Amino acid sequence: MSSQLDRLIEDLPDEDIAADPQEALDLYVMGSKPRCEEAEYLALLNDAVDRIGWEAS
Repeated sequence: MSSQLDRLIEDLPDEDIAADPQEALDLYVMGSKPRCEEAEYLALLNDAVDRIGWEAS
């Protein structure tokens, strides 16, 4: 696993992230967190998915 991915995963709550950030996005239930936390959480997951995609290219 890349160090960049490791840093992103460290920022995400352990109970909410699977090995695959895309899976966490797919399984996420909108409205299950307070609005400000939800926005930050989803931004972190989307960033992780984007970075993983760039590394795979």
